[in-house]
Amino acid sequence: MCKYFYMSTSLPIAISCIFCFNGIHGQINNQKNRQITIQAIDTVIQIDGLEEEVWSTAGQANSFFNHRPSDVGLAESKTTIKMLFNKHFIYILVKAFSDHNRTIVQTLKRDDFFDNDGLGIVLDPINRQSNGFFFGISSRGAQSEGLIAESGQADWNWDAKWYSKVVHKDGYWLAEMAIPFYVLRYNESNRTWGINFVRNDLLNNMYSTWVQFPTNFSELDLGYTGTLNWESDIPRAKKRIAVIPSITSTTGRDFQTDEPSEVEWTPSLDVKYALTSSLNLDLTINPDFSQIEVDRQVTNLSRFSLFFPERRTFFLENSDLFSSFGRSGIRPFFSRKIGLSGGQSIPIQMGARLTGNVTEKLRLGLMNVRTAEAGAIRAQSYSVAAVQHRILKRSSIGGIFVNRQDRDLGSDYNRVGGTELNLSSEDGSISGSVMYNQSFSDGRSGSNDFASSSVFVNSRSYRLYFQADHIGKNYLADVGFTPRLYNYDAVRDTTIRIGYQQYNLFGAWDFRPAKGKSVFHGPRFQTILYTNNGNRFNEWYNYLGYEIDFADQSQFDTGINHYRVNLLFPLVLLNDTEPLPTGIYNYTDLFLDWDSDPRKHFGYGTVFTAGAFYNGNRTGLRSYVQYRIQPWLRLRLDHDFNRVNLEQYGKADINLIALRTEVSFSNNIFWTTFLQYNTQATNFNINSRFQWRFAPQSDLFIAYTDNYYSDIFSVKNRFLSFKINYWINL
Repeated sequence: MCKYFYMSTSLPIAISCIFCFNGIHGQINNQKNRQITIQAIDTVIQIDGLEEEVWSTAGQANSFFNHRPSDVGLAESKTTIKMLFNKHFIYILVKAFSDHNRTIVQTLKRDDFFDNDGLGIVLDPINRQSNGFFFGISSRGAQSEGLIAESGQADWNWDAKWYSKVVHKDGYWLAEMAIPFYVLRYNESNRTWGINFVRNDLLNNMYSTWVQFPTNFSELDLGYTGTLNWESDIPRAKKRIAVIPSITSTTGRDFQTDEPSEVEWTPSLDVKYALTSSLNLDLTINPDFSQIEVDRQVTNLSRFSLFFPERRTFFLENSDLFSSFGRSGIRPFFSRKIGLSGGQSIPIQMGARLTGNVTEKLRLGLMNVRTAEAGAIRAQSYSVAAVQHRILKRSSIGGIFVNRQDRDLGSDYNRVGGTELNLSSEDGSISGSVMYNQSFSDGRSGSNDFASSSVFVNSRSYRLYFQADHIGKNYLADVGFTPRLYNYDAVRDTTIRIGYQQYNLFGAWDFRPAKGKSVFHGPRFQTILYTNNGNRFNEWYNYLGYEIDFADQSQFDTGINHYRVNLLFPLVLLNDTEPLPTGIYNYTDLFLDWDSDPRKHFGYGTVFTAGAFYNGNRTGLRSYVQYRIQPWLRLRLDHDFNRVNLEQYGKADINLIALRTEVSFSNNIFWTTFLQYNTQATNFNINSRFQWRFAPQSDLFIAYTDNYYSDIFSVKNRFLSFKINYWINL
């Protein structure tokens, strides 16, 4: 029955999506209703936060609309924006008015745009709603920049060298911004760009946008932009090469092997070359990521490995071209499989990445990374190719190919190839996708496929999502992420691959009262069914809850979770205990979740969970408190406590405590310290990082890392790293 259900739902959903997308009309034509003209000037504007005479003739954008938490009416706080350009820069002048003469700034750190009062610009130079750029400035001058994917999500790890200045006046703050043409990817002949502006007014608890569109879409959604009209020809970028040399020194000691490390000085080089105004080549030689913050530890009481996000800059820039393929929990490409093994770093010798638009509709991504031999781990070559072609108004078809190859043994390889069709109505309210992948490995054939389809309805009042997946037991993605495929047998100490099907249905309804303390509230439900190949029942999860979002940004939700699990192999959930036997387990728990107003200097939140757990019970309390002295200091203490009682199969109190301190001495000097105490992993970690941005996009890092056994507090390892890099434009 389940096999028939999968086959009978995927194809009709895909076909119905196509008919829906071609038949739905009615998107407000914002590009006709909202237009701003950018004029050329011959002078150079000093970025000093002063409104020079040259701004008097500039085109102007104003009359912002409320967007979040309410999308009704004009914004209370007035905002005006002017734009000009010369042969090197796009200039933006921002006037953000406030009756209170006060702003909320939670941090001076870069790329924390939505945590602060500020103004951001959304740019779509290709004007195809596929990818764009974001530049934002806080009311205290902290910069943010990101690459925007078609989903409206931003990659904040992209770095660009641009200039800005903020000054405060009586009743408003003023910002000047200068964005060099060389940081953008565009076609000089296209004189119509998509554009939008986002204003954060946290004191009035309002995010507003220049273009009006429904609140259920992100402020950065490229489907809702106005028009930027260029008065004359767009200059070609002059500086097309950026060279970023760096040097790193690391010293420390591994106390588990009692081996001190020698002081090592490691040079690295990154090069960014704009082959065309819309296609970029990135090269890295001997990169070092010692300045990257450590992973946030989490308590894992599931049967499968958890997903940890990528943090290394080289893999994050333009990553949407590679990482968007697949589903959550089933990805053909996951960059953390490159240069990392069991949490330990493997030296990367070199890497190259080519990304950008080949034509206005075709995006291309190519990447190759080579790692060195490290102990028993052989030297590898990793290659990824991805393409995305725009079709219809907001739809695309794409493909990906991933290859891992042993550089010495040519027969040791793993390859994955796949294609994906993403469809969307013109207004973005209905979207869906169909995808198919196959893997290829020496000696493995049959049951090596992954297929999936989905549909998503996103209206102002309700959301409905359905997804169906099939993954074969031989779908081997060495450079991917497929944790549920691998089942650990605790008795035989071995891992068995089992293919499965997944059916996921989620729904939410939002009531939006015109008055009152709540912005919206409503019920939510989700059901997920897993079956193994051969139509055998494996797991069924059901959730029913209710969420309330208040006008002061506080939030409350509660619900009930029910699980029915067919445990196929003995399972150890607690350290040093007897494994749970195979069989059917039914259990239910309840939860309450509360988060306070994040704008306040003091904030808190908690999630309380209680109920059955496999053959026993579990009580969980996950809570946090935070305090900030605006904008210089932010402290946050998290505590995740779980009391688990599995009767004869073990009892345990599991604690995960994390303390994070962020000190912002200025917009360019930061000190962050992160302490984590984890009894499940028997580890206590200290990670402290000092950063000084002494020049645009040029940094000095000093990072200290210390690990202890949490039960006896004896040291495991200790390292100190120093890194300096300098950005040079040629």
